Amino acid sequence: MDMPQAGAHRDPLPKALTDAAPRVRVADIGAGLESPFFGFSDDVELVRLDGNEKVRPTYRCDIRHLPVPDQYVDLCHSRHVIEHFGREEVIAVIAEWVRVLRVGGEFRISCPNLLAAFE
Repeated sequence: MDMPQAGAHRDPLPKALTDAAPRVRVADIGAGLESPFFGFSDDVELVRLDGNEKVRPTYRCDIRHLPVPDQYVDLCHSRHVIEHFGREEVIAVIAEWVRVLRVGGEFRISCPNLLAAFE
């Protein structure tokens, strides 16, 4: 998924929220230093959310509380972030991430074995 130029498989993106916003809006939550390739800027609006200013996010924020409206994005993506939250806050964090996802959108999360991370 991260290297389509090398022939790697890339999952298709959901359709954009409206015809008025023809680009698919993708939230990369906990973006870090680099975001995966979701598509070219003609097709994708990438919204990078991270608490570290050095990674130059679109929004510098605590990703427990995203500073965007409800149903703002077509796709929520988070890679190797959720395991950094404690067991008691995971449900609330995921609920916040889902809040910004439009109805019919797509949620992609990648993490190591979450149960092992909790232990």
